[in-house]
Amino acid sequence: MVGHGAAAAAETRDYTILVDGKPQGEYHLTITKQADGSFVVQSHAKVRISYLIKTYRYSYRGQETWKDNRLVRFDSSTNDDGKQYEVVALAQGQQLQVQVNGQSRAVGPDIWISTYWQQPRGQPRHQKIAVLDGDTGDVIPSKLQYVGIEQRTVAGQTQNCAHYKVFDGMQADLWYDAQGYLVHEDAIDDGHRVVHELVRIWQQPQQPQQPSK
Repeated sequence: MVGHGAAAAAETRDYTILVDGKPQGEYHLTITKQADGSFVVQSHAKVRISYLIKTYRYSYRGQETWKDNRLVRFDSSTNDDGKQYEVVALAQGQQLQVQVNGQSRAVGPDIWISTYWQQPRGQPRHQKIAVLDGDTGDVIPSKLQYVGIEQRTVAGQTQNCAHYKVFDGMQADLWYDAQGYLVHEDAIDDGHRVVHELVRIWQQPQQPQQPSK
């Protein structure tokens, strides 16, 4: 229960999306920590790539709710160059019910979403994980490995960042700052190298939340 007058702390992160080395879009991530310790994470992305005879367009909008390191709910809407996906995932007991374009199935509760917004716990070595593709709702068996602490230039400042690798399924190298939030992603998607590079962090004014009924 959220008490009257409790304020949520919100932070927005702006990223440039590079596809095969060229800036082709933008990604925005807003992380709100609630007074009860849960997190609400909103994200949206747009990509536009012009070829000789056509233009590829991609858009994504999603929202995640996490409590005690478990996914409570996930909603996303994706348009991948005309292919439309509507995904809803809802925790129910010891399962996660995932619905994609009206088709439902149950999966295990321990799942990671391909937004990768928060650093994994611990320092895993070849740990098996299930990654929910935020675009399509597919659950991709993968492996996770902690690489180590590395220095990166993040939004113009040098920081020590934790480096993780996802492989044997999803393919991504991920770096996180001292808060445990994503600062850089270098992934392979449909044979293309897709990079999310953090360019700006800004705090949103805290708003008092309404008491729960």
